[in-house]
Amino acid sequence: MSKAYDHIEWSFLEKMLLKLGFHENWVQLIMNCVSTVTYRIKVNGELTEDIIPNWGITQGDPLSPYLFLICAEAFSCLLGVAEGSGDLLCLRKDKGGLGYRDLHLFNLAMLARQGWQLLLSLESLCAQVLRSKYYPDGDLLPVVEKLGISYSWRSIIRGVQALTNGLVWRVGDGTHINIWMDPWIPQGVTRRLITPRGHTILNKVSDLIDPISGEWDVSLINDFFGRKM
Repeated sequence: MSKAYDHIEWSFLEKMLLKLGFHENWVQLIMNCVSTVTYRIKVNGELTEDIIPNWGITQGDPLSPYLFLICAEAFSCLLGVAEGSGDLLCLRKDKGGLGYRDLHLFNLAMLARQGWQLLLSLESLCAQVLRSKYYPDGDLLPVVEKLGISYSWRSIIRGVQALTNGLVWRVGDGTHINIWMDPWIPQGVTRRLITPRGHTILNKVSDLIDPISGEWDVSLINDFFGRKM
């Protein structure tokens, strides 16, 4: 992601803002903020002269995640078009392609990585913006596609759905883990219980933990599940 921030070309960002219908004066103000940045680095303890970049947006700046999302929207649209010509992109590089073995799986893996970053970096500005709009309860994993969402967000959802196929809960206190629906068993193909629920009132994994000791309630588990879970 840091490399993506560093490689955004200012001319591309400006054209995207204008294409989306922002007023020219407003676009000029944004570009002034983006393009007037300078850097100085220390070499052998001495500061260099000012370095004036020609592209990139500053990480940590409150404005940067919004600008990056605008550029990412264009990239997602290009990927959508590219999927239609996937045969060319999957050709070997010496044949004029990009050498992807499977463009769809490559794209899905990149989207899953973005979803993972949203799960890890809860307080990042990007995560806060998306959470406030698309999953205000803070729970990303159950989010599903809805009408009217952007192409970028729809793509991220599909990446998250692919991600959940390989995730398993780390139990902790078990208060957020559904015994019957969530993958929390460390072994097995689905990592879910195979025991039928029946009429039990047990619902959360925390119900299987002794609230005093914080250890598994072994007698309860043996009584209900027997030796197989």
